[in-house]
Amino acid sequence: MTLAAPDAKWAPRWSVPSLSDQTRGEDVIDFASLLLKASRGFKAGEPLDFTDWQRWLMDRLLETNPETGLLRFRRAVVLLPRKNGKSLLGTALALEHLLHGPQGAQIYSAAADRAQARIVFGEARNQVMASPHLSKVIKVYRDALELPGKGAVYRALSADAMRAHGLAPSLVVADELHAWPSSASNTRGDELWDALTQGSADRPESLVVGISTAGGNTDTLLGRLYEHGRRVATGELDDPTFGFWSWEAPQDADPTDPDVWRAANPNLAEGLLDLGDFESAIASAG
Repeated sequence: MTLAAPDAKWAPRWSVPSLSDQTRGEDVIDFASLLLKASRGFKAGEPLDFTDWQRWLMDRLLETNPETGLLRFRRAVVLLPRKNGKSLLGTALALEHLLHGPQGAQIYSAAADRAQARIVFGEARNQVMASPHLSKVIKVYRDALELPGKGAVYRALSADAMRAHGLAPSLVVADELHAWPSSASNTRGDELWDALTQGSADRPESLVVGISTAGGNTDTLLGRLYEHGRRVATGELDDPTFGFWSWEAPQDADPTDPDVWRAANPNLAEGLLDLGDFESAIASAG
């Protein structure tokens, strides 16, 4: 038995195969629905109910090994265009892990610079402050959220002030990997990713997940992770601990075709984005 296949109308172009039907995805989905609120869009202020594609993704991302009961993936990359809810996905993951993760959990929102690192963290901080239930048990500081009873902490971390060596993260939400410094002259992004993945290796279970828009340069950290993930998804490479899901259009696709927009934007395919916005963007670009 494996997890359900995606709906054809919003299926990602690349997806690693499921190996079992066991997952902790429903834990995050229920947590978000009960304790978090949509922060923008026409559902702002309402309970954060995941869409069908987000439920499917969360089930896949948090798939467990039936033999050990531990999370299958150690590293993962999710590629989505803007306006498809990347920040809220990261927020739900981080806060659920802070409350229900292991004793001494260390959670980090990691990004290229301090401002970007605080986007997911800031969303989580606002969610806690707005929730009577969460604010009772989570201490809120300017740059940290703490659950004292479990010794768990959630912080923002950036490549431009990288102090990741010596940390032992149990969960990392790596934001906008395409912007992480990754070139011959500046390798801070690569160093941060390596430090976080290596630092988490001592834990029996940990997850470093990059949630990003796509990048255009293949000779970068994201480019190398993309190629690795694509090869795992196609079966060219065997790496059962690496998760990869990418919503994108083929390189030769017609950028003016609404079907192409839907293929690359699952929120559009589910009717949560305005098709007219895409039409206006194409018109202004042309």
